[in-house]
Amino acid sequence: MTTPGVGFLNDAGRALTESATRFQRKRRQRVRALQSAVVLVPLIVIGALMFWPRGAEAGSVQITSANGQVRIAIIDPNAPVSEIEAHIRAARIPVSERSGITGPSRVGKFLGITGDAGGSSYTVQVRFGDGVEVVVGTAATLGEPYEFFTDAFAVGEPLACLGGSGADAASIAARVKTGVQIEWRDNKTARRLQVSELANRNVESASAISSNSVIISVNDGAGAKKTIWC
Repeated sequence: MTTPGVGFLNDAGRALTESATRFQRKRRQRVRALQSAVVLVPLIVIGALMFWPRGAEAGSVQITSANGQVRIAIIDPNAPVSEIEAHIRAARIPVSERSGITGPSRVGKFLGITGDAGGSSYTVQVRFGDGVEVVVGTAATLGEPYEFFTDAFAVGEPLACLGGSGADAASIAARVKTGVQIEWRDNKTARRLQVSELANRNVESASAISSNSVIISVNDGAGAKKTIWC
C-alpha cells in the first residue's frame, strides 16, 4: 500500500531531475557555441579583408587564412609603409617595425616583411595570433654595406643619371665618378669582366651594394649611348 503523497513526491523528483538535465544540456551547448564564436570571429575578419572594399581599392596587401596559419602577401611593395601596416592591423594582426640599411632611394620605404621563421620578402606565413615585422629602409653611412641593395641608377645612388637598362656599358664605364667601384659581370656566366671587355655590351641591371660599390650585369650587343638619363 502506497503512502499518500509518496507517489506525488516521486513524480516531482523525476520532473526536477529531468529539468535539471535539460538545463545543463542547454548550458553546455551555449558554452560550446560561444567558444566556437571566439575562434571563428578573428578568422572571419581575416578572410573578409580580401573582400573589404577599401583593401581591394588599395591592392597593396592580400591576407588569407587556413589551418591555423595566416598568409600575408604584399601585392604592391611600392605602397606607403603606413598603408601596408594599416591593412595588416585591420586584420587584427600585430605589427612591429625594424630598420633595414639601404641606399638613399629606398630610405623610408617598405623593404620586406618577416615572421617567426625569419627571412625578409614580400610574402610571409605565421601562426594565427602571431605578429609580423615590417622592414623599413634607413640610410647607410658612407661606405657601409647595404642590407637591401638598390638600383644603382636611381636618384641619390652611385650611378644616378649615368644610365639604365639597355645603356652602353663602355660609355658608362667612361663616366663613372671617382671613388665608385664597379664590378662588371657577364649576365649568362656571371664571369667578372674587365673594362676592356665591355665593347658591344649593354647593361642588364645595376645593383648598388653600398654608396660606393656597384655590381653591373651586362648582355651582349651594343647599347644606347645617350649621356642624359634623368
